[in-house]
Amino acid sequence: MNKILKIIGLVVLILGLVIVGTLIYFYNFYVFKTFRICIGEDFNDTMIPCTSDSFCVELFKENKEIKDNLEKAPEFIKEKLEEVLNAAIFCDKTCKIKNVRGFSRDGLQEIESCNSDEKEIKFEIKGKEGIEILKYLKERGKI
Repeated sequence: MNKILKIIGLVVLILGLVIVGTLIYFYNFYVFKTFRICIGEDFNDTMIPCTSDSFCVELFKENKEIKDNLEKAPEFIKEKLEEVLNAAIFCDKTCKIKNVRGFSRDGLQEIESCNSDEKEIKFEIKGKEGIEILKYLKERGKI
């Protein structure tokens, strides 16, 4: 009887370790969804005089809607959005914004791949990021 309990305990321990390992893998490493943001070379001129790229980026981030969304967004979204803004907005006497595909006011859109002349920025959603997004959407009343 004692030997059977040891075997059952060992099986339960092994199953527990497998489950914990699987959860850690899905939380930290498995990519559930990949979104692509494509930044082209064509641009729109805002006609706003500028002195530097950072001036234009900061000016863009001061937009009330963008500012509100950025302040409440999960940290990994802030970092990626900062990367997109720095790649898409530049100063050439006036602030200019490159054409961006895969991102709009409604959020991220699925794009299979970027064109060869576009810069690609990937948003990889793993378990950890997925949970952060769910919390963010719940706070905003989107789910």
